[in-house]
Amino acid sequence: GAFVVSERSHHETSCFNASQLFKMGCLGACARLIVVSTLLFLILASVVLYAPIPESWAVEDADFSADPSYQAELAEFNRVVGLLKEEYVNVGNNITIHVWTGGKRDGEPVLFLHGFPESGLLSWWQQIEHFIQRGCFVMLPDQRGYNTSSKPKELDLYSPLLIADDAAAIIKHYLGESGTTNVMSHDWGAMIHWVLMMRHPNLLRKNVLMNVPHPKGYMAGMPLQAIKSWYFFIFQTPQFLLEYRLASDNYAFMRFLGKFFSYPQTPSKLMIQKYKEAWKVPGVMEASINWYRYTVQRRPAIPEVKIDVPLLILWGAEDRALAIEGARASVKYCTNCSIKEFNGIGHFIQHAIPDTISKEASEFFFGKN
Repeated sequence: GAFVVSERSHHETSCFNASQLFKMGCLGACARLIVVSTLLFLILASVVLYAPIPESWAVEDADFSADPSYQAELAEFNRVVGLLKEEYVNVGNNITIHVWTGGKRDGEPVLFLHGFPESGLLSWWQQIEHFIQRGCFVMLPDQRGYNTSSKPKELDLYSPLLIADDAAAIIKHYLGESGTTNVMSHDWGAMIHWVLMMRHPNLLRKNVLMNVPHPKGYMAGMPLQAIKSWYFFIFQTPQFLLEYRLASDNYAFMRFLGKFFSYPQTPSKLMIQKYKEAWKVPGVMEASINWYRYTVQRRPAIPEVKIDVPLLILWGAEDRALAIEGARASVKYCTNCSIKEFNGIGHFIQHAIPDTISKEASEFFFGKN
């Protein structure tokens, strides 16, 4: 009996030691991975913070006020703004959203959701008049964190679920509790649109979405998508350092991002100027970057719901931020979805081919004239 007990104790001790050694080995590997990852992050952050941005890498930084092409585009922009009015909508939880509206209040409603680094007006100004002329009622919110909308400090308040609820509250504000609307979206606005279709399908008619895949569609673009998402990790740099870098040299790094992600197109002189004006609004840089911080640091749980509302995906095939495989994979998460790809067009598809986008969307919403 003593021998058996002794043998069992020895066996248990051996197992204990092996288990401990295994755990220690795993912990050691994890520790090394953390150290290496931290060093790589610090190197990347240092490059971002201190490496100069060659002007050839960024969109032009100049005074365009005397440029005839700039003046012509500015006059057109201001004419479109004259078709709109602005107000603030309280969407609850101490969040107020700045909204541009235009057209006939009893017309076919269209909600426009913008992405980074724009605003409702900057993203969609080239589509607004088309829809107003078709008798529509247009709604262009500046989503939380942008322009003069609320900019909460808490990172958890940048959840896509909460921001989608903002959009739902705006729909109800203008159209009533049982009202429904068509929706157009791009970039981060498209991600919010996906969530809106999952959480509030009863508020939606037809939907046109641009250059962001279904949340689960991202994986279809791997490993290329991980490389294309390099800027997500740069945006995890400590806030005060990142803001300093983004604003330095008259927003040189932001102008670089504008040029990089607009490829093969280039932002117009008007958009360059309007972007810089938008970025200078107090709190906008911190708040808009918080959308990226939340996604990486909190990994939001997105509802696993099949999309049943009618959806058209328009995709600039040369997008440097998002892999087209993700767009193609998104169709399988929907019951009524089609996709159109545009070769030679980059991420900012609504700026690259504005008339085409207006035509594709309005025909999908309302049929051909």
